[in-house]
Amino acid sequence: MKRGLDNRSPLVTKGKETMEHHTTTSRAEAERLLGIAEKLLRNKDFSGCRDFAILAQETEPLLEGCDQILAVAEVLLAAENKRLANNQPDWYSVLQVPQRTDEAELVKKQYRRLALLLHPDKNKFPFSDSAFRLVADSWAVLSDPAKKSAYDNEVVARFTKVDLVAMKKQHQQQSNQQKKQQRPAEENSHHKLPVRRSSRSGGGDGRRRRRRRRGESGQEDERREFRVVG
Repeated sequence: MKRGLDNRSPLVTKGKETMEHHTTTSRAEAERLLGIAEKLLRNKDFSGCRDFAILAQETEPLLEGCDQILAVAEVLLAAENKRLANNQPDWYSVLQVPQRTDEAELVKKQYRRLALLLHPDKNKFPFSDSAFRLVADSWAVLSDPAKKSAYDNEVVARFTKVDLVAMKKQHQQQSNQQKKQQRPAEENSHHKLPVRRSSRSGGGDGRRRRRRRRGESGQEDERREFRVVG
């Protein structure tokens, strides 16, 4: 029978050293990426922070702090990019749930998850308190049926108005384009081409004029002869 490799054999020792080196290298790289993400967060570059936090998490999934800084960046991005006419954030985007969802359990689950990640007592990254307040405000609106209904109606009214304005602008642009296309056609119709007379018609007119002159001169000669005779 073949005996298994002893833990003290050179092959096993070398394999363990390689794995430990790979793990150490991956963790060091993940910590470096997380440090870059934190610097970007301090500079309020939330999009860049999110990208580097995701890279750090993919490099070392068990690295502490990746999920916390990622939650901060995503909540602040949602509040920054999704605003209504009264400068109010999009509460659905803040909680990362589908628009106008009626799934109360999903809303509650997302609120609890984000609240645990963003609580200032546990999350020491910059702006975690601001992100936590946004999540709490979102929960206050979406967990109350009356407030949620009023908010949904406001969102629908705003986007309906935006769509009407966009349609009116598009119609105006199409009308202006049609007018521009019609102008060259009208201008071309007003230009008259010069009438060219053929050489034949010109020659015929000349001959008729010469014949008329000859007839007139013959009549004049007859008048003179008549006078002389008389």
